[in-house]
Parts: sequence; structure tokens; C-alpha cells
Amino acid sequence: MRHLSIGILLALAGVTEALAQTITIDGAADDPAAALVQGILDRGAYQLLDRDTVLTATDRITSDVVVLEARVTVEGRIDGEVGVVGGELFIRPRASVPGPIGVISGGVFPSGLAEVGEIIYLDPRIQETVEGPASRRAVTLTRPPRRSALRLPGFFGFGVPTYDRVDGLSLFWSAGLALTGGDTARVSLTGTGAYRTERNRLGGGVELAIRPWSRGLISARVERGTFSSDTWIRGTLENSLAALFVASDARDYFESDAATLTLARTPPPPLIQGEGYFLPRIGVHASRDRSLTTGNPWAFRNDDEWRFNPTIDEGELVSVFGAADAAWLGVTSSFTGSASLEWSPASMGDFEFAQLRSSIAWRMLALYQHRIEVRGYLQLPLGGEEAPLQRWSFVGGAGTLPTFPTATFRGDHVAFVETVYTIPIVHLQLPLVGPPSIRLLHAAGTAWRSGAEQPPLEQNLAAGLDLSLLELMVYVDPTESALDPVFKLGGRLPLGAGCQPF
Repeated sequence: MRHLSIGILLALAGVTEALAQTITIDGAADDPAAALVQGILDRGAYQLLDRDTVLTATDRITSDVVVLEARVTVEGRIDGEVGVVGGELFIRPRASVPGPIGVISGGVFPSGLAEVGEIIYLDPRIQETVEGPASRRAVTLTRPPRRSALRLPGFFGFGVPTYDRVDGLSLFWSAGLALTGGDTARVSLTGTGAYRTERNRLGGGVELAIRPWSRGLISARVERGTFSSDTWIRGTLENSLAALFVASDARDYFESDAATLTLARTPPPPLIQGEGYFLPRIGVHASRDRSLTTGNPWAFRNDDEWRFNPTIDEGELVSVFGAADAAWLGVTSSFTGSASLEWSPASMGDFEFAQLRSSIAWRMLALYQHRIEVRGYLQLPLGGEEAPLQRWSFVGGAGTLPTFPTATFRGDHVAFVETVYTIPIVHLQLPLVGPPSIRLLHAAGTAWRSGAEQPPLEQNLAAGLDLSLLELMVYVDPTESALDPVFKLGGRLPLGAGCQPF
């Protein structure tokens, strides 16, 4: 059996110490990860894990550790520094590795529920060569010519364009400056420019990002842009495609000159089964908000005029906020969610209100490859003061209740939940798209303003056929005596939820 417990490992401590000087690193001494691992080797008092090993919850290593071309799972505690050379280090929930971890090659996969120190990866531009027999590994690091501090994210700086009834086509270009080295610079400055074709208007912003510790981020951003409180209804790419092809825009918009200061925890590496994360953030937001009018952009199919874009309460809005994103990945299910609380006192701007916004998405694989998906959104004012119109949202239309006109129900109170049950037809294979699926859907929701009586939840039932990213659905309102079906043919992106108001 290749897996060793820490008890057996400590019994072999004499062998481990004898091998302590068999790893050598040459080159790139100025790289933080290489310097950390070299420091462990120079001190010489470390445990070498060169075979697949499990450190159980009761195991504790008080010295430094080097993981060499092995898979190591930590359920207990490692007090010292850790170096990873060609191996994999899995840090399970409730494990503790508080010291820094230097990664020459391989990877570290920490649980969001574990105590983990700073993870320092070798600069990905450095070329690594491992040579020698098992008893004597020589690691040679070769640094290529130093790269320019200028960064062009996306495709040579160009981001994904958007399309809507207010701005038409919006084009984005960004450039960043890494003020302290590496692709994940400790300090970076990024500028973004935007051009809105329908309004012939320029916009954009500048963001200063500081990473003071592992997975910590302080960002200061100023920008002029187009914003919406309806991003929860459907994703930006899906909404842009719907607007371009069938003139369906499930968002309302306003323009802001905004400044935001945020302290946040950044996302961990991709989750593995049984793992989750919780990412809090706090900040201050200030903006001068203005109404926008509906334009007349071109669409492939537009049988009528574009929907009216409502006005907002113009003025200066200053608020403090606290928010969090959370996720969990299981064997057959997953969960993502977010929540934000914004408070704008009267002494800090033209508005006084407090508002809670929360969204969730849950997915589960059932028997026979059936799937269940649930998404929900809740928006409530707190304290009795009505939120300004730029913090309202709506229910009705594509993305929520298609049997009702878009934005039939509008207010600073919003409640919506949608459940989808998918049944794959596994024995039928269609060219290009594979097996089709039957989709059954139930949605319920409403919206209302402060001071008004809460209306009953309106409902939709739907059934249809899912052909990969294309779907045909038929919606009805089950409360109506004469069912008037609404047919929907369009693209479908994976079900999700997001709440990113700032």
C-alpha cells in the first residue's frame, strides 16, 4: 500500500534526515517561491514526504516539510514552512498549515474551511527541469527575459462586448500595469475604456488593486459606466444575445460616475468534492446617478419599439456595504449564493435607505441522470425607508415570468424562485447536440414598493425540449381559466445566480 500514515513516516525519520540534502535547486534565487523552498533546504531540519501520504487529524509535524513528487493529504497540522516540488498537497477541512507554502511545481488544493498560510507559486514564466535518480533530485530553474510590466487582459486588451437597448453595442479595452512583479502582482493599476455606440459616448475607469496577503484584496475604483440592478434575472452574455437577436432586454439601466473602495477575500483555487468557500467583502460606494433613455439599436428581429427605460431618482448616493459570496461542491450537488447589505444614511448623500439583496442557485443530479435546479432572488428594504428607483428591480417577462409583460411588477421589494427538472432522453442521439432533454419548470415571484400591500405570488408553469444550448419552451399561467400559452425559442446558458450590486 503506497499511502503512509504519519506514524510510519516518523518511524522512518532517520531515513528522512539522511535524504535531507539530496534535493538541490539552482537558478531563479530571487523568485519568492524558490527562495522559500531553498530556505527550507538550507536549514536542513525538515521532513521529506516522497511517497503518497495521509496526515490524519491527530498527526502533527512541528518541523518544515518538503513534498517531493508525491500526493500528500493533510487532515492534521504542520507547524513549519512547506515546499512542494512536483507534488500535490491537499489540505482538508479543519486541517492547519499556518506557515507559508512555496510551490516549485505541482499544486496546493486548500479547503476553505482549513487554516492555510500564504501560498506562493513559482513565477509561471520560469522553466523548471528535474533531473537525477530518486535519491538525488536536482531542480534547475531558468528565468526567461524579464517581461514588460504592461498587461493586456482578454484578447489584446479587448473584453467581451455587450448589447442592450440603451447603449447598443458597448466595446471595452483594458490595459494594466504590474507595479510589483509577477502575473499576480501585489500592486497593480488597470485602466478600462468603453465606447457606447448608440449614445456615441465614452466611459471607463481606473482601478488600483493591492494584495496585502494571500487571498486578500484592497481595491479602489473610479469609473463612469452604465449600471443595472437587474443582473440577477439573466447573465450579461445571455441578455446581450437576446437583445441582439430578438430585441429582448431583461434589464433597466442608469448611468453613474462612481467611486468604490473594497476590502475583500479573493476566490480559492477550483473546488474539489466536499469543499466550499465563504468570501466576505466590505466597502464604501459613492456615485452621482443619472437617468438614461431608450435608444433604437438594430436587432435581427424587432417587431415593435424597444421597451421604455424608466427614469431613476437622480442625485448623489453614498453608502457603506457588506457582502459575501459562498459556494459548496458535493458529489452530486452544488450550491452558490451571495448576499449584500447596503446602508445609505441621510447625512452622507441625497438618499436614506438600507437594502438587503440575496441570490442562490442549487443543483442536484438525481436518479437516471435526471437534474434538479433551483434559483432564487430576494430583495428587501430594511428600516422602513423606500430605496431610490436605481435600487428597484422587477418581475415579469423573459427570465422570470414570460406570460406577463416585462417589468409588470416593479418595486424595492422583490421575491422570485424558479425550479427546473430535466429528464435526459439518453437513448436518442441527435447530430451535433447529442441527447435531447425534457425540461419541466415552475416559477413564482412578484415585486412591490414600500408602503404598498404585498401582492400574491404570480406563477408560471412550463414544459419543453432542451437541445444543448437551444431550447423550446411553452409557458402558461396556471391561475388563468383560459390558458394562453407563450412559446419561447432561444438559447440557454447554464442556470446560475449572482448578486453583484457594486
